[in-house]
Amino acid sequence: MKKIRVNGELSLLLALAIIALSIALVIKADFGMTVVQAPVYVLSLALPFVSIGVWNYIVQGLIMVLMIAIVKRVKVSYLLSFAAAVIYGLMLDFVNWLLAGVTAQFLWQRILFFGAGYILLCIAVAIFFTCKAPLMPYDIFVREVAAYKKITIPKLKWIFDIACITTAVVISLAITHKIKGVGIGTVIFAFTVSPVSSLIMKFLNARFEFKPFFRDKEYVLKTKRK
Repeated sequence: MKKIRVNGELSLLLALAIIALSIALVIKADFGMTVVQAPVYVLSLALPFVSIGVWNYIVQGLIMVLMIAIVKRVKVSYLLSFAAAVIYGLMLDFVNWLLAGVTAQFLWQRILFFGAGYILLCIAVAIFFTCKAPLMPYDIFVREVAAYKKITIPKLKWIFDIACITTAVVISLAITHKIKGVGIGTVIFAFTVSPVSSLIMKFLNARFEFKPFFRDKEYVLKTKRK
């Protein structure tokens, strides 16, 4: 079957928009955030004078700075990755503004919002990792530091995820004196998003050919070795 050619950057923007919508729905559901979003969400609750979108690219920027300090190099893809984080943050704030009047008053509504957010997130992650455009700072951090420290990516990803959840819990307890942003939804995201997204990726790779202008060469080379 002939594959449909799709622009990588446009696909990246679509994925960012879908992720923004999914996170907005997950917030409404209030079952717990995704692993990497948990610290950002807690910061937005504890220090609400800064929006969750702005906190997103502040935190991802700090992660990028930490990564550069560890690997001792800077690449163009790092800067493009941070630009994507800023765009995502702006999108998230915009979607939250659009849905400001939407509330989940009953359990079935919360479950519906969570389910919709979960499905959208899996689709977005699949697009994100197949469009071959620069990855987000969270993902680049894991890949680059793992390579520099000669640690397997799954092992470092596990450490990174634990650090995110721990940070969210500590900030939440220290400032709000309650555990917020971490719940059963966080556990579901942690253990199921990756395998479900992988299935969607196989579907996308079989039907679409992504051609970005700015290629994330490291990711492309890695996938070719598989």
